[in-house]
Amino acid sequence: MLLTVFSPLTQAKNLCGAASLADHWRHAHRELMCGLGILGENARRMVRAARTVGIHGIYYVIQECGHCGLTAPGYVEACGGLDRSILNEGDSGTNWVHLHGNVVDFAGFARYPAAVLHWDEKASGVSLETGAGMFPGIVSGGITWPECGVVDGPLRIRQTREAVLDRMAGLRFILSASCVVPYAATDAEIRAAGGA
Repeated sequence: MLLTVFSPLTQAKNLCGAASLADHWRHAHRELMCGLGILGENARRMVRAARTVGIHGIYYVIQECGHCGLTAPGYVEACGGLDRSILNEGDSGTNWVHLHGNVVDFAGFARYPAAVLHWDEKASGVSLETGAGMFPGIVSGGITWPECGVVDGPLRIRQTREAVLDRMAGLRFILSASCVVPYAATDAEIRAAGGA
């Protein structure tokens, strides 16, 4: 069982909005980092408490890893230590890290204490093959879901699935949705992703 934990910066974005977060990053960076530290401590406490009831690791979500409004220092430089401190409360042998959207400094994330690194190739600009060459663990992703209601959705998903499996043959890899399976996905689309 994995506990989903959102990074402190993702939590801050959800609290104040992306535009305000970018403004705080540029004009009140020290104060923002102080607040992120508090959110990080709360996340570490939550993980420690969840471990007492038997979680196996963390599914750690970073939604702001390539936010265009966040200027230098970059995400990994500014928030990497905080992220790693939270991940270290889990089990690096079972932790997953999900990089949402555009990814800046993929190599920095590839050093995070996790067994699996998951991202969307198209949104991030980093192929699964490139990521597998940088990350020592298992990479995950590959199926970018078509728009809901596409008539040939199952066929597109099946073709994507086969192409990704061919590309990743022999590499440490878990085939999955690049981000999420849409709530409106049809049974036929889900079966196509699973190979049925």
